[in-house]
Amino acid sequence: MTVVGPDENLWSTGPTDVQGAVASVALRPLGPRVTYFVNYRVTSADGHVVSGSWSFQLTVAGTGTPGPHLAETGPANDGVPVWRSRWWPS
Repeated sequence: MTVVGPDENLWSTGPTDVQGAVASVALRPLGPRVTYFVNYRVTSADGHVVSGSWSFQLTVAGTGTPGPHLAETGPANDGVPVWRSRWWPS
């Protein structure tokens, strides 16, 4: 699970925590008033991979700073897979 800003920087940090049917990920303190994108990919109980995404708009700016850019993340760097969903802005 990742949370990414429109600048393609990560706002999520650490591994995804799964408790039963609920998955969550820690966030850095959020920053500008923009749309953030939550992307997930899980394996269901029957073994099928399920992925999806949703977005949310931050209405009050925070003082946080983003993490690394997507180009700087992934299995070749820190082992955290990152992908764009079909809802990714162009």
